[in-house]
Amino acid sequence: SSGINAEYGGTGRGIESEMLNFCERHSISTENIVCLGGDGCSVNTGKLAGVFTEMQFMLKLRLLIAVCLLHMVELPLRHLFLMYDGKTTGKTATVQCTMYIV
Repeated sequence: SSGINAEYGGTGRGIESEMLNFCERHSISTENIVCLGGDGCSVNTGKLAGVFTEMQFMLKLRLLIAVCLLHMVELPLRHLFLMYDGKTTGKTATVQCTMYIV
């Protein structure tokens, strides 16, 4: 599997284009891709122009899609912690998600 920093373009098409360029630069055959993984944001999962949709369209393949479960529960849990503990006073960290091609 290969991780790709998914900041390119901020759109499904921009990220999809970078993913295909990454495969080309690293001599990864797109014919062997069976799964895409990432978080469940609309840029990735959008049914009209999300990364997963764009990749399947460009490759003319149906792929297994793996959505990160930690990202799926992060938002509801964050709101729960805010409700009970209040706003954090310490340093905050940003979570960066990486797209995976398997």
